[in-house]
Amino acid sequence: MDEDTDQLSSEPKSVEPFGDNTLALPISPASRPCNRRRSKGVLFQGGPTDMSILELLQQIVKEPAPRLISSERDESKFPKAAGEFVDACLTKEQEDRRTPAALLKYEWIEQTLASKVDMRNWAESLDVDI
Repeated sequence: MDEDTDQLSSEPKSVEPFGDNTLALPISPASRPCNRRRSKGVLFQGGPTDMSILELLQQIVKEPAPRLISSERDESKFPKAAGEFVDACLTKEQEDRRTPAALLKYEWIEQTLASKVDMRNWAESLDVDI
């Protein structure tokens, strides 16, 4: 993200912070109203882990990128297409990372734009224990 404008730039380097925010949105206590229980919506090293946003960012630097846990049974929480989008955003090697223009072509983004989903309401409605 461009530090001066808070806008996503056209460079692949701006994609990772965007992916971090996309991943953190539904699981971060900061994104929820007063009902602040622990989340179990991120997968690290094969198992769900509870952590603060700062711990999450530290984990991203030192370990393989986190992944959204998608459920074949419950597509309403984290659709597979959303996980693929986050995976693409969190590609560690900058030269392998997609550009924002390429990310706009991902299935999850195209479906979201076509359906006119209110992303704020979607994020607030997630049934994630926080």
